[in-house]
Amino acid sequence: MEQFLVTALPEDIQARVAECVAANSVADLYRLRATCKSMKELTDRAGVYAALDVFTFPSYLHVSNLVMQACYANGNPSTLFLKGIQVFYTFDLQDEGLALIKRAADAGFERALNTYAMTLKVFWDNEEQFSGFTRESCERIGKIVRSLDWGCGKSHTDAFLMKKYEFISNVLPLLYNCQCTPWVERDWELWHIENSKGKNLCDRCFWIKEL
Repeated sequence: MEQFLVTALPEDIQARVAECVAANSVADLYRLRATCKSMKELTDRAGVYAALDVFTFPSYLHVSNLVMQACYANGNPSTLFLKGIQVFYTFDLQDEGLALIKRAADAGFERALNTYAMTLKVFWDNEEQFSGFTRESCERIGKIVRSLDWGCGKSHTDAFLMKKYEFISNVLPLLYNCQCTPWVERDWELWHIENSKGKNLCDRCFWIKEL
């Protein structure tokens, strides 16, 4: 089969290819940059910085502040999401933080869609965004969000901690007392529920678990 070179494509198509690669895999983007000078120049364009998903950076690859700043300046959804989380949950600037999370959600960034819906529910008892999720999609995205372990060792605002304690005191007992999810006396109750009882949860317990 005859070899086809990406550089043989029109420049606007090459730029679109670079953006798609950036959205799919940072490692692939770096390999694309290394192919030739013209590709390196293409991958420095605003569209590529906007398309990058910073969560796909390999753990061994340091993400420089300059890259993060360039992504954020170009409206990159993953960096808007990260900034929104920091502003809302750490700095207690709820309006500004929620606006950033919503911008990322409006761009279709899945982690932001999940976090935006859960934040509205937890802080304002607003369930409007839940209508856009099926149980399957919410569970899949929720596992991705929780896998980041943001709640461990991070500083949170008093407002967040108050909501957390209210949830533990008033809502969580409903989950463990329900017949669909018998109480599990382990340190990894949520892990146990997701891996052995997830399909058996009633709707009320499912949404409590996701919160």
